[in-house]
Order: sequence, then C-alpha cells, then structure tokens
Amino acid sequence: MSHQNACVTMADFRWRRRAITLALALFASGCTKSIYVPAVGLGDRISATSNSLTFDTLGESQTVTLSQADGNTTFSASGCASIVATEFAGPAVTVTAIGTGTCTLTIFGAHSSRATIGISVTTTAQ
Repeated sequence: MSHQNACVTMADFRWRRRAITLALALFASGCTKSIYVPAVGLGDRISATSNSLTFDTLGESQTVTLSQADGNTTFSASGCASIVATEFAGPAVTVTAIGTGTCTLTIFGAHSSRATIGISVTTTAQ
C-alpha cells in the first residue's frame, strides 16, 4: 500500500489508542483517502526480572534488570519516593529501602512504555 496519498501517515505514533482516536477523527471529518496506522507490537513493553520486591531492613538494596525489545537502556522511575531510592545504571535499577510501607514503583522506558514493581518495606523493632 502506498502511503503517499494518505491523509496522514502515523509511522511515529506509538500509542494504539491515540492512533485509533486520530483515525476516527479523520474518518468523521470526511477524509476519503487511506489512513495508515501501523500496529504497535509487544516490542515496546518493558520486561523486568522481578515485579515485586520485599525489604526487611532499611538500607537494604536489590537490583532489577530491565529490558525492552528495541534495545532501549534508558529508564526512569516514579512513585515510592519516601519508601525507596532508585539508581539507574544502564538497564539495571538498584532499589534501596529508605522508609517503611508499601507502594508501586513505575518504571518508564522508550515509546511511553511502563512497567510496575510492587514494593514492600517492613522492619522489625528490636
């Protein structure tokens, strides 16, 4: 299929929902040319060596290795700031317990992909 006469070519769109919304809007506006919407595969997903971490001592650290099919090695995290600290080194994130509680750490990668890691930090009073 030639994309030269398309109303829009969405080769850079990575979110299927946004692509479908745009395609419906173009259709509703009377676009009579073809609309090219590439499939977003599972290759954008982030895989992690663990989806939950449990700590029983403040200062304890655990490392999770992340991967993305496109070879991305740049990740960031959000959430849990009062419970764990995160440090990224390429595709690995070291998670260190700094407070007690439970939370969900969200890891962000390329193409707006994300993964979540459940965190639980408990300490025993001595």
